[in-house]
Amino acid sequence: PTVLAALVALGAVLVALVCRGGDTFRLLPQGDKEGVLNILYGRVEGVDDTAEIEEYNQQMAGAEGTEKAQSMVNHYYNMVTDFYEYGWGKSFHFAHTMADETHEASILRHELRLLDALHVTPGQSVLDMGCGVGGPAMNIAAHSGALVTAVTLNAYQVQRATQHVRDRGLQDRVEVEQADYTKLRFQDASFDAAYAIESTCHAPRLEDAYAEAFRILKPGGRFVVYEWITASGYDPKSSAHADILKAIEYGNGLPPLRGS
Repeated sequence: PTVLAALVALGAVLVALVCRGGDTFRLLPQGDKEGVLNILYGRVEGVDDTAEIEEYNQQMAGAEGTEKAQSMVNHYYNMVTDFYEYGWGKSFHFAHTMADETHEASILRHELRLLDALHVTPGQSVLDMGCGVGGPAMNIAAHSGALVTAVTLNAYQVQRATQHVRDRGLQDRVEVEQADYTKLRFQDASFDAAYAIESTCHAPRLEDAYAEAFRILKPGGRFVVYEWITASGYDPKSSAHADILKAIEYGNGLPPLRGS
């Protein structure tokens, strides 16, 4: 757990290492530990990420209430989306990687397992609640023939996902839009299935996300989700546990994590 916390915290620091510029990614100089610290303390000429980080810190400290929490999450993804895509790919989620497979293969295998659980057929409608830059939505649409509507709170992610959909020629199967998955515009019982991949952890109230999934699903439709939660062994009275949890929340733009 200590190593995990360190890696997550480092992930938060590394958001300062990437500058966004259209469809290109440019790593800033000295991308090692010393370089990270130099950027954080304003020692790299021509680079000022201090304001971005300070704004995030302020929003993280005051992320109580739905609107404040969503603003914090949105600001976080303004900072990290390109870094995630640069180092992780188009699917922003974890997957167990077997000894004989690549990272990309493990991600796809994971998404196809989720697809199996959805029980969708070609032409059916599927909602992706928190789509990032569209990796899972594209893979699920391509392998099932389903029509996927993918939503994200972040406007820049809509731009990136829309471009990726065009690049794969999936415009007729995947539609991306900016939306709050706790307040969707869709009518009741309008989707055959829905899923959320490591995204509802960003919801200020988990009940709101799950209730909205229930509302938009047709009778018998499946909602497949897996969630970031604290394990049964988590002890909120332990300062070590609390520090690890705080680092995970800070490093991933999260409201307080829920328990198991």
